[in-house]
Amino acid sequence: MLQDAFEIAKHESSSMDSIQRALQDKLRGRRFLFVLDDMWIEDGFLEKWETLKIVLKCADRGSKIIVTTRNGEVANMVAGTSQIQNLQVLPEDDCWGLFQRRAFASGGVQMTQALEAIGRQIVKKCGGVPLAIKSLGGMMRSKREEKEWLAVKNNEIWNIPDADKKIINVLKLSFDNLPSSVKRCFSYCSIFPKGYSINKKMLIQMWMAEGFVSTSRGNALMLEDIGNQYFNILYLNSFFEEVETNCIGEIKRCKMHDLVHDLAQFVSGQESLVLSSNVIPDDISKTRYMCYISSGRRAEFPKALYNARKLHTLLSNIPYEVPREMFVNLKLLRVLDLSYSTSIKELPSSICKLKHLRYLDLSMTDIEELPESITRLYNLQTLKLKKCKKLKVLPQKLYKLINLRYLYIGGCSELSGMPKGMEHLTSLQMLSDFNVGLEEDRNSITELRYLNLLRGKLVIYGLEKVRDATYAQTANLKGKSNLSHLILFWEDMEDGVDNANNNKELSVLEALEPSCNLKQLGIEGFGGESMPTWMMNNSRTVSNLVNITFMNCSRCLCLPSFAQLPFLRYLLIVGLKNLKRFGDRGSNKLKEIHEQAVAVIGFPSLKTLVLEALPNLEEWVLEESLLLHSFPCLEDLRIEDCPKLKATPSSLFPSLKSLLIDGSSSSIAIRSITTNLSFLTFLHIGGCPDLKFLSQRVLERNRLLETLAIACCPKFEGFVEVEQKHGNEEESVMYSKTAEEESIMNLMPKKSIMVLNDLQWLEIRECPQLRSIIINTTVSLPSLKTLTIMNSNAMVMEAFSRNLTSLTYLALDTIQDLVFLPKNVLRDNIHLKDLFIANCPLLQCIFFTENNNELPLLSCLKLAVQGCHALNSLNFPLPCWSSLREAYLEDCRGLSSFPEGLSLLPHLEVLRIGQFCEDLDNFPFPDSDQLQIQIGGHHQHYFTSLKNLVLLGWPKLKSLPSQLQHLKN
Repeated sequence: MLQDAFEIAKHESSSMDSIQRALQDKLRGRRFLFVLDDMWIEDGFLEKWETLKIVLKCADRGSKIIVTTRNGEVANMVAGTSQIQNLQVLPEDDCWGLFQRRAFASGGVQMTQALEAIGRQIVKKCGGVPLAIKSLGGMMRSKREEKEWLAVKNNEIWNIPDADKKIINVLKLSFDNLPSSVKRCFSYCSIFPKGYSINKKMLIQMWMAEGFVSTSRGNALMLEDIGNQYFNILYLNSFFEEVETNCIGEIKRCKMHDLVHDLAQFVSGQESLVLSSNVIPDDISKTRYMCYISSGRRAEFPKALYNARKLHTLLSNIPYEVPREMFVNLKLLRVLDLSYSTSIKELPSSICKLKHLRYLDLSMTDIEELPESITRLYNLQTLKLKKCKKLKVLPQKLYKLINLRYLYIGGCSELSGMPKGMEHLTSLQMLSDFNVGLEEDRNSITELRYLNLLRGKLVIYGLEKVRDATYAQTANLKGKSNLSHLILFWEDMEDGVDNANNNKELSVLEALEPSCNLKQLGIEGFGGESMPTWMMNNSRTVSNLVNITFMNCSRCLCLPSFAQLPFLRYLLIVGLKNLKRFGDRGSNKLKEIHEQAVAVIGFPSLKTLVLEALPNLEEWVLEESLLLHSFPCLEDLRIEDCPKLKATPSSLFPSLKSLLIDGSSSSIAIRSITTNLSFLTFLHIGGCPDLKFLSQRVLERNRLLETLAIACCPKFEGFVEVEQKHGNEEESVMYSKTAEEESIMNLMPKKSIMVLNDLQWLEIRECPQLRSIIINTTVSLPSLKTLTIMNSNAMVMEAFSRNLTSLTYLALDTIQDLVFLPKNVLRDNIHLKDLFIANCPLLQCIFFTENNNELPLLSCLKLAVQGCHALNSLNFPLPCWSSLREAYLEDCRGLSSFPEGLSLLPHLEVLRIGQFCEDLDNFPFPDSDQLQIQIGGHHQHYFTSLKNLVLLGWPKLKSLPSQLQHLKN
């Protein structure tokens, strides 16, 4: 939620107001729990805190903020004394367990009786602080001698009374025990602002550029491997905390605890400087590493920074063009990161003056072309041009950068091809993308032949231009054993493609066989009818794959099932228009195993399976011996737009949590999959025109269900308890109880109500035959917060209304027979925030106001009533509707009077109103002397909080009264 709201902050034009509005839009009517970890006092702290509270007030009641801090002054500022919880230290047993897992884990020191005794005393001295315990545990794992442990136990740092200083000194002790090469890497991290999420690969590349990572003669390890070792040492010593991992469990991003950051700043001294304002210190002559975050108020790069003559690293988001003199004055730069500086459209040719430059990042800039002089940066190791959407061409002599190890060009949508001579960049470790390019360069894929050190991810575009398989064979993908992720991309040439071209594409793909070390494989736009032999189920080439994706391979007719791949976790098959069968009916090898009575498990590690946009898929098959022992780990299954799919595996799916089936015409397939599920939290069934019933056991067994959606099933009547026949055998419900279940049920009284305690989100859309979720059974939904009913029967609303008490969002759209909104919908749901009613042609009344004293005090913030032509009146009695902030009242042709009480709502900020009865054709503004209305001895003002007004229709209205002239919108 926050990530979406703050995404606009990346754009230069975004103001703080727009960011706040984006956050409010995300939070409005929703309940949240925010954890603001490790808050400290800085300039303008109180003002920022009050602003944040105002932004968050639009959220639902019950929202909570947890603030953690070590500063009592912060606690007193943000909360009353009754709300301050002083956390106790970690219990002694937990402290020892935490230390033990760090110090004595696999690869650490072996625990002896003596070391355990000393270790317990060290842990006691940590005072129950987890950060100190983890840091010392990581340090002690490499100490084998008892005297080394005693030296730590007897260290003078334990005599320091101040808790924070003691923790810093514990961290300093751990730092002092690091290898000198790792110490430099750690102190360098002070260049990042507090709380910054650090990309691991980027950090190691910067270390390499600064010369912190080196290899000795005879050492077979690459610089990247040594850098990874340094990172792991810091991670094991708790100087880094894991933030994000990729799908194969590798750390992608990390961050530093703020006390660890304080230590990094301390040990780096004057060498490191982070500037977040335009105030530049007088003396920066000793600064080597600088992060300059421009406030945007300057029109040019501050010339005072040229005094940092020893500067090796500069990270900045300058909002102006790069000055030519920058490169002349800062000649010692090794790392230059100008990413997200959208004002940069070109680089001065003087960049060639940076003879020591090893790392250059121009990602997300508007640069159109790089100067050819950049090819004279012979020491350059890393060049990042990610998402430079205006970049059209790379320098022709790029091949002269013989030390280049990383080239990132992903997202450069205007880039047409690769320069010739790429094969000479034999030091390349990472080439994010390779574009085969123009028709005359159809053999350019051979430029990959000598790049055998490539690792990580490689995307190859334009494979439809490869002339024949011999060129693909020359690329030698199989020899690139360090590649972990490969995407092969053809421009889909579905129309007018002949069989010869299909055969060519298959032979090209056959020749692009990767190394067996590959973890992730993507095939997009491939035009062959079948897959290559190296992709077959028992091939060693695919044996280590974790993630497989097929997209838009429009001519492909069949795929192997990949059931025997031991590590496969994610399988996505999308847009294969001619695919008819997925999976294998069986193999000789499987039959032999089955005959020997050896248990065979299909898809033993698969967690996510997606089958989407497969209009001709008829069969999803699995070898018979695998049926009862398949998918033990599958948690997420999505089947969308597969209208012909009828045959599916009748597996148990014992771990399935999320099931989405949409666009399948076969009710048999749906029932086959849903039969034996027990742990669903999300269920969406939609787009099945023949589905009439589902077994009630789907709801009975899945009591953890949180989200349920039934959509576009015009014949669906509900969940049923017993077998019912309707029409032919194919349309009938295929469930019947076992004898044991039947005997138990006969002893139990008939249930008249089913309680689904965990269900929070329910959508019923375009199911006109549905009158109750469970036929002949009342459903109670005590936790339901969001309810959407669209193009369905009014009886569904009536069935639910008596058992709802927790709603925060209600949407009723196109319910043809809805005449009244049940009273208890508003009466029982006092936490309702959003109410949306549209296109209900018979609706006559929404709010019952015979006795205003009986109306509850609502929390409703947003109301929309649209297209309800039988509605003849709307009333907004106070204080019932006093919380309303947004009202959208439009296209209600029967409304002949202005909504009573609307103008008196004290918090109404947004109003969109109009297109009512022809008799009501002028917006009824009161006369100026009526703007104050006496009610109950208090003066109530007319639209006192209104900020945005939209008037629809009102042909006689010529201007707004002066009292509303202040409106900006």
